[in-house]
Amino acid sequence: MVPFLERAWIWLLLFSAVYLGLAFLADQYVLSDEVYRRSLAGQLTSGQIETLLVAREGRELGSLLLMSLPWVLLNASRPLIGWRPRTMTESILVEPPEVILFANWTNLHAPFAEATELIRESGCRDVGLRIDSGDIEYAFWWLLDAPQSGIRLEQVDPYPHLARYAGADFTPCAILCTVCGGRTTLYGLEVAGQFPPVSVFLGNGYTSDIDS
Repeated sequence: MVPFLERAWIWLLLFSAVYLGLAFLADQYVLSDEVYRRSLAGQLTSGQIETLLVAREGRELGSLLLMSLPWVLLNASRPLIGWRPRTMTESILVEPPEVILFANWTNLHAPFAEATELIRESGCRDVGLRIDSGDIEYAFWWLLDAPQSGIRLEQVDPYPHLARYAGADFTPCAILCTVCGGRTTLYGLEVAGQFPPVSVFLGNGYTSDIDS
């Protein structure tokens, strides 16, 4: 399908849903006014008023759901209907989970995958994290299938108020770092691979001194 027709289909869906939704809402306001006038005139019983108002609420909900359809079906990063370039991926029903995971960060897909593959190949089961607060930490968990795979992940430099939750017995043999730049050593471990912005440090000489 040519780009013009793709855009036309999307805009038609959008405007149709919004138009029908607004039409339903307008109809409900007219109904509310009619119920109000007839109730004042004593033409409706309390039971009839309640029935009409319940029906109105159901229609209002239906109109709001109708208007939300374009954003539900064509969500940019998690679409039910894949429609590039409007959506970043194909449908979540057919797209591989790893592609969906990095839909908003496609530039991080390769370095994260390569770094975690190096961890898997090393056989290390205690993996430390030294990452920025804005990094997508959950991607490391998913790629390493932690903790189901037997790999344990913990922060090696938690915030002071969170340090008490760190495992006292945790001694990492690998560290994934996104804020280490050109470092060659970190907490006694040697750099084993650099996949900007991720650096992988491996070894059995972990110490609490970041510069050792």
